[in-house]
Amino acid sequence: MHGLQQLDVLLGFSAALRGQRNVPMPQGWDALETKLAANPNTEVRAAAESLALTFGSQRALASLRATLANSAAPTATREAALEALRDAKDAELPDL
Repeated sequence: MHGLQQLDVLLGFSAALRGQRNVPMPQGWDALETKLAANPNTEVRAAAESLALTFGSQRALASLRATLANSAAPTATREAALEALRDAKDAELPDL
């Protein structure tokens, strides 16, 4: 599946699950999450990370925490990470 098809599928799943948290992680998601995190398309990576949060991915939470803590990251990127962590009700957010 090519980048645009991947993005369409990820956005479709995200739309279907919008507003839900702690949805059971599908079988094989760990491997797919790893593959999508290495995708050269930033939109695919972002959509995969967003969907991973819906599944309660610890990897996605750790990545967002690292982005938020990175003072060299663009402000908009850090703000998006903060919003995603807040929406996910990340228990470690107050410490950051």
